[in-house]
Amino acid sequence: MHHGTILTTGATAACAGTDCRLREAAGRTRRPPVAGSRLCPSCRGRLGRELRDLSELYEECGRRLGGDAGGPAGGGTVPEGPLDVRAVETRTLILQVLSRWACRVAEERELAAPRRAIAPLVGFLVRHAAWLAAHEAAGEVSEEVARTARGARRAVVPPPGQRVSIGACVEQGCGGGLTAVVWPERPEQPAEIRCDAHPSHRWLGHRWLQLSRRHGATRHHSPAAPLARTRGDRPAGGDGGGHAPAAEPSRWVAPADVARLWGVPMGSVYRHASTDKWRRRNEGGRAYYHATDVHETLARRATAEAAR
Repeated sequence: MHHGTILTTGATAACAGTDCRLREAAGRTRRPPVAGSRLCPSCRGRLGRELRDLSELYEECGRRLGGDAGGPAGGGTVPEGPLDVRAVETRTLILQVLSRWACRVAEERELAAPRRAIAPLVGFLVRHAAWLAAHEAAGEVSEEVARTARGARRAVVPPPGQRVSIGACVEQGCGGGLTAVVWPERPEQPAEIRCDAHPSHRWLGHRWLQLSRRHGATRHHSPAAPLARTRGDRPAGGDGGGHAPAAEPSRWVAPADVARLWGVPMGSVYRHASTDKWRRRNEGGRAYYHATDVHETLARRATAEAAR
């Protein structure tokens, strides 16, 4: 296979990634890169994670514009009224950055470039992330993607929301704590999970269903619980008359939390629940869906959309 100008034998003794640059700026030593790469495992992981985050941040900027998922930069429509200029500029920048790196990969690997749209670009770059991590420009792409993601997060920061502590950070070696930030009065605004020790450890709300599995059922609340409490809801098995054991591995999510965590309409939640036969339980007159069923359906949906 053609590798273009990639330097597979010129690996450096220290990682060139953005996390390690921050470590060095704080007086700590950069980590060694993975064999045959210019990035350490942490910086490689961050590159892939932030590429995916750019897709979510791009869509979130579109929601702030009040239009469809395409938005102005992606060819969609925006209703009449004042524009959120920062959201427009952020979407344009995200597309520019992703397009530039996708074109470089395509040219050097003699591949067809992806269509200039968010899902094809992100999918293409994620597939070639390992190649980029071994490229002489690995440090440059790591820094630019991280910088673009930071700017995009600032563009979508909403008014102060309710914060609920949900346990220790799930990233290996991190001693920080995670906090869920939710906006009960703005159900269309996705929740966000943030680490208080490391700014790169943050996830849009729907990723919590994955994070909760890494936490372990006996260590933390169900993913629905902290969000439910902010609205005065009672999570499944949480009332005094219930007899669900504290260490029960199952997690149950209220429909409204599914909509908020994943950023999908309530109608879609009920449609998926019916079509895919999500396990359901009723507690105190409220319905809750099994978190595993929710995650499998909506993760599959997100993968299919990214592949288009």
